This record gives sequence, structure tokens and C-alpha cells, in this order.
Amino acid sequence: GVLFRADGTTPVAVGATLTAAEAAALVFVPAANFNGTANVGYTATDALGNTSAAASEVITVAAVNTAPVVSTSAFAMNEFATVALNGRGYSVSDVDSGSNTLQLTIASADTDNIIDVDVGTSGVAIVSADNSSSVVLTGTLDQLNALLASAGGAAGSIAYTDVAQTGG
Repeated sequence: GVLFRADGTTPVAVGATLTAAEAAALVFVPAANFNGTANVGYTATDALGNTSAAASEVITVAAVNTAPVVSTSAFAMNEFATVALNGRGYSVSDVDSGSNTLQLTIASADTDNIIDVDVGTSGVAIVSADNSSSVVLTGTLDQLNALLASAGGAAGSIAYTDVAQTGG
């Protein structure tokens, strides 16, 4: 992280001299996605040049749950056809998921259309509603992305079937 003066843009250089008022108005900005503790060391020097023993301030940065991000890809298809959704560039990212299980919902805007998922060897589990307009899956980030990127076969597949007549 970076320790800034009160303006929030001027970094404090190592060894910089600050007044008590300036020191009280410092702003700490942690590195992106950082959580944990950061230590800021300092000493005080009086007008006669006497310097205190070194001291340290501990700043605790709490973790923030960052929302997952889904990358999508547009495609065109014929009416009453089936297309594979896997292998089309869809992916999920989540900077703070680690190896935790995530939930992914794949849904059609038209409730008559069908999404069929074969999880294959991906490790993903179907939570609800396979062969419907909305399917809920769970798995780790790696497992979900492996299924989304798969070429089908044993790795699994996701098929979207247009069964609704949407045109005239």
C-alpha cells in the first residue's frame, strides 16, 4: 500500500518530516485486493533534535467480498435449433473465491427454451432445473470455467435449444 498526505495524491517519502497536523491527516491506500495488516513505522523529533524511539502503527485492512464477473459472448442461431454454449468464450472470474464453491445460473430470457447441461468430468454439480430455461450449477472457479471452455465429450457440454416461436 501507499501512505499519502491529506490530499490523497501526494505519497509520503521515507524519512519525510511532517507536522503533527500533517501526520494526523495521512491517508493509507492498500494495494488492489489486499487485506490483512500493514505496519507504518515512525519517530518523533522535537525542536532540540531529540528523537524518540521508533514506533509502529498497525493498519488492518478488512477483506471485501468482490462480486464475480461473467464474460459473455454473443452468437446467432436459427429458430428451433440447438447450439453448444460451451467453447464460445464464456467464463467466470472472482478475485476472492479461492477454492470455494461458486454458483452459476445459466438462463434463457424466453422461458420456453431449454438449457441442457452434461457436467461430464468437470466436477461441476447441477443444483436444479436441468433441461429447463434456467439451470443452476455449482463448482469451483476452475471447474466452472473448464465446463464453459470445454469442447464437449467427456469434459461436459452445455446446449441451448430454441423451442419457442418468437417470430411472425
